[in-house]
Amino acid sequence: MNEASFDIPVAQRPVLTWVESSDIVCEGTDALLQAGMVAEAATDVTWTVGGVEEGTIALGASDILVDIELPGTLFVGDGTSLVSISAVDDNGCTSTALANSGVVEHVATPDVDASAAGFPVVCSGDDVQPINVPLDLDAQYAWSFNDTPLTDLDNPSPTFEDIQCGD
Repeated sequence: MNEASFDIPVAQRPVLTWVESSDIVCEGTDALLQAGMVAEAATDVTWTVGGVEEGTIALGASDILVDIELPGTLFVGDGTSLVSISAVDDNGCTSTALANSGVVEHVATPDVDASAAGFPVVCSGDDVQPINVPLDLDAQYAWSFNDTPLTDLDNPSPTFEDIQCGD
């Protein structure tokens, strides 16, 4: 009777876990999620948003944090985008996918029509406030006076004090 013995190499699958699995961003703003990965061989990590592959990064074998940067162009209007990640190492071992478990909430940019806004005629030395500014409780307003920004971003009608000719 002839005998033969063989060693069968067994490689561990890469393991992914979410570190930061959610982000809230304004429409058009980049989002950042973060996953932890443990792998015994060089590994490619791939992520999808809404089932569409959006990126892949090649990593070495290690215990590492993976930054998943998602471009703001993916986030239009109000909504939720689900993110999945998976990994395949150089041995061909595939991680268990973290399917649709990353979440990016995106909030639409307020649609404010400021075309009717303006300033009344004032005399030198008077204070003035803008008129007909649309009120949006979810909006912030960026005002400046003589190239100096005003700091009250929630005020749709701030007072500009002591207006002088040429201001």
